Amino acid sequence: RWFGAKAKVAAGFGNQQQSFGADIRLKSDSLIWMSVYATIGIKIEVARALITPDSVKVLDKFNKRYYAKGIGYLESVVGYPLDFSTLQQIVLGTKLPVKANRPEIEKQPEGGFCLKDRSDNLKFMVYIEPQNYTITRLMVVDSVNQRHLGVDLSNYQPVGNKPFAHKRLVRFSSAEVYEADIELSKIKVNEPMDFPFSVSDRYEVIH
Repeated sequence: RWFGAKAKVAAGFGNQQQSFGADIRLKSDSLIWMSVYATIGIKIEVARALITPDSVKVLDKFNKRYYAKGIGYLESVVGYPLDFSTLQQIVLGTKLPVKANRPEIEKQPEGGFCLKDRSDNLKFMVYIEPQNYTITRLMVVDSVNQRHLGVDLSNYQPVGNKPFAHKRLVRFSSAEVYEADIELSKIKVNEPMDFPFSVSDRYEVIH
């Protein structure tokens, strides 16, 4: 129900490359909170975000701007129809939500297997390695709109007596490719957390 972690992120979009740190907190199915800071030797917070199933709120502390948007704002950022449930599953490293229509299991030549399913024009794939049955890759392919989401998961370490992927490579691909290499550390689970978020009168409000 509760999840918290520190993250090192290397992100790329087109010709732009950025590296930053982040504190992430999550209350299952309710809130995702992030504090983003520059990695320049000292911790300087540059942005803060609060995401719910229907809204995105962002404090741009560098430019003194406050963005109050609907959840569709995420798609405008990464070029993929990213909703709260999918973002939550990327953070937690678990199977992406899908209603099973035609599920099937396919053995892989190198070992392991792939769980496949379809929903309307989407294909869902979950790749699982055979030793510990951990997920190595999640994929959603939208062949109609020529875009896909991929998440590679690695560096599994125990958290709460269960294996948890501390590294993930996330790729949104449509007209452009957005990629984020994320390394998580100092993970906490099932500990109630707060989600501080306040807006100063000095900030320009952007709807």
